[in-house]
Amino acid sequence: MSFDWKEYLSLAKELAGQARKPASTEAKLRTAISRAYFSVYHCAKNYLINKNMLKDLRHITHELVRDTFKDSDKEDWRDVGMTIDRLVWARVKADYREFTGIEKKVIEVLSDSETVIDKIDSLE
Repeated sequence: MSFDWKEYLSLAKELAGQARKPASTEAKLRTAISRAYFSVYHCAKNYLINKNMLKDLRHITHELVRDTFKDSDKEDWRDVGMTIDRLVWARVKADYREFTGIEKKVIEVLSDSETVIDKIDSLE
């Protein structure tokens, strides 16, 4: 069965305290995956900005952030980049495609997100 994209509006209303009925579980899980990714992305981006590793702040892309970590000669940095890479694909799938096995994927994404944010916090 295909996802009813109107469920995102139901969820938005629910989050804003304006819902007449609760959003579907699938809408919530898709949104959880997407928000987890963006949490990681912004933590990674801000880390790079704070370390002066991104010079032109007007042209920061998701790919640039990911690749800055993936192309490092440090293993822990590459691990961060590879995890971000996996998370972005889960986010794209959650936001744009049919998604089977979402219940299992959301557990994996939340765990990976927490792990990578902890890793970013511990980088030197």
